Amino acid sequence: MNLEELKVIADYASLLVSVTALLISLALALSSRGRARRDEVKAMIEDGDDALEADLDALREKVGNIDNQVGRLTVKVENLPNDEDIQQLHDRISKVGHSVGTLTSSVASLAASTESIGRNINQLQRSVQLLVDHELAEARDAKQHRGERG
Repeated sequence: MNLEELKVIADYASLLVSVTALLISLALALSSRGRARRDEVKAMIEDGDDALEADLDALREKVGNIDNQVGRLTVKVENLPNDEDIQQLHDRISKVGHSVGTLTSSVASLAASTESIGRNINQLQRSVQLLVDHELAEARDAKQHRGERG
């Protein structure tokens, strides 16, 4: 090998070292950037996980509240009257209505009797008043008649 060939080989070796150094620098830069990006993504994911966990906690609380409400509503629905209970209430109300009708008739009859008794008492008072007036008139007449004889 001659000197020229060695120079060409040295130039190629130098070029190869430069390209290799450039590739290594590029790989290191990409690796550092990738690592930084990974750390950034990891931090974002962790922040997202924290926010997601907070959202899940809020959702769990809401679901718990809804579950409590459903439980209370279930108890209320279970305690609602069924068809048989409603029929019994209807029958009882009908009986009360019939009893009220009977009482109304009795009260009307009693009112009529009371009115009749009131009329009879008024007539009796007039008769007593007439009798008293008649007796007083006779007593006066008798007194006057005795006074004329005396």
